[in-house]
Formats: sequence, C-alpha cells, structure tokens
Amino acid sequence: MRALADPDKLAKADFDESAWFYEGYQYAVTEGLKAVAGERPRRQMPRAPSGADWKEDEVYALFPKLSAKFAWR
Repeated sequence: MRALADPDKLAKADFDESAWFYEGYQYAVTEGLKAVAGERPRRQMPRAPSGADWKEDEVYALFPKLSAKFAWR
C-alpha cells in the first residue's frame, strides 16, 4: 500500500538484481494463499485498467527518483 501511495519512495530501497529475478519469489504469494485457503486462488482480471492515464514518455516526470535509479535513457 505504501508503494502504491508513493511509488517514488521505492528508489530508496536496495535492489539486488539476482534476488529480484529469482523465480521462487514469483510463487510465494500464491503458495501462501493456497496453504491458508486450501486451494489456489483464481485470478481475477480487471475489466479495465485503473488509475490515471499517462504516456510512457511522461514516466520520467511522474517518478523522477525511480527513473534516475532504473531508467535506460
């Protein structure tokens, strides 16, 4: 929720590229829910995107700290 409220704050977080791409992390939430609920949760796709419209070239101005850290310009 904090990341959604202010995504630019993620620029302060440490980034371990090898851990980020570790495939096991992709299943952690699903497996946790399965363990608690007894079954795998169904994916619910939204009917339409949420949030404000933005253009890709505006992302640098929208999130300047994240852009400075991760963008390929």
